[in-house]
Amino acid sequence: MINYNKQIYPYTDPNAYNKNPQTFLEINKSSFDHNVAYYKNIIGHHNQLGAVIKGNGYGHGLEQMTFLCEQNNLVDWLLMVQLSEAIVLKNVTKPILILGYSDISPEYAVDKNIHFMVDQLEYAQHLNTLGKKHCYQFNIHIKIDTGLSRRGILPQETLDFISQLHKLDYVTITGICSHFIASDTNQTITQQQYTLFNDVITNLHNNNIHIANIHMSNSAALSTIAYESYFNFFRVGMGIYGLGYDKAFLKPIMTWKTHILNIKTIPADTNVGYACTYQTKRPTRVALLPIGYYDGYKFQFSNQTSVIINGHYAPVLGRVAMNMTIVDVTDITANIDDEVIILGPQKNITAHDLALKGNIANPREILVGINPLLNRIITT
Repeated sequence: MINYNKQIYPYTDPNAYNKNPQTFLEINKSSFDHNVAYYKNIIGHHNQLGAVIKGNGYGHGLEQMTFLCEQNNLVDWLLMVQLSEAIVLKNVTKPILILGYSDISPEYAVDKNIHFMVDQLEYAQHLNTLGKKHCYQFNIHIKIDTGLSRRGILPQETLDFISQLHKLDYVTITGICSHFIASDTNQTITQQQYTLFNDVITNLHNNNIHIANIHMSNSAALSTIAYESYFNFFRVGMGIYGLGYDKAFLKPIMTWKTHILNIKTIPADTNVGYACTYQTKRPTRVALLPIGYYDGYKFQFSNQTSVIINGHYAPVLGRVAMNMTIVDVTDITANIDDEVIILGPQKNITAHDLALKGNIANPREILVGINPLLNRIITT
């Protein structure tokens, strides 16, 4: 059963949750620290590292990831999409950058160390109005669109945009940034984007405009781009979780576990699960697990993936249901209440492995799809 002696931090106090949850996620602090140190060594300790913890910390838990970042002196910034995410966090001392448009009034950020990403003059003017009302200076990072065609002003608009921002007394430009399209798959496009952004920075310098934080990065770009020295802020998402481009040098920090609910033996030629997608070929001992696609164990894993029970792989049989999954334990020593590893750093059950077997485009989809109500437990 669960060893709660492994729990070490207040965000995961077992008294706040079910003391004996059937299904839970372990988030490993040592592996997280290893990954952060890997990227800090790449960017240089004199530069700032921003940990992207959007999407409920890529499914690892927003509060848990915030705490790990706070505990790690190599993490300088926290990055998330919604202001509503940021204001519920407690005991945060590091600056926060909101990557999306504010989903609630920016007034909630007054007197907090929260920066906003801006690419609309109207948005900046709104911040300025609120700043005047509260006698508060809003810090902003300008977003440049170098090809993603999502957020950002076009490069040729930068000088005029900044001149308009300089007219706003309660808005301070503290950063400028852009975002890559395909830094892990297309180096030609990546270099074109990088050149566009560099041209913007050069033009600013030629016009005697110097902005404190300059950033255009993600996990893959850090290993594929030779950055100019004026880049001093680096965003890392997938990499800090132990996944992505440099996964050979990283450690996945999540292990998703459950326990066996029931075991029984069924005859040969018996259908297993909905829609008769699997039929036994021999008398088969099956174990019932209390997980399903409601929990984030994808429907696409039906008849495709395996879990680990007592060190052995147990194949998923039939369709994954909303709240239950059936696995084959015929050749495994298994008992009711035995621990089951659903996803983890072990071979064949990493997020990358499951994405491949489930024909899912990106392992992020698996991670962020894990039910946020499941317990997240920080371990050493």
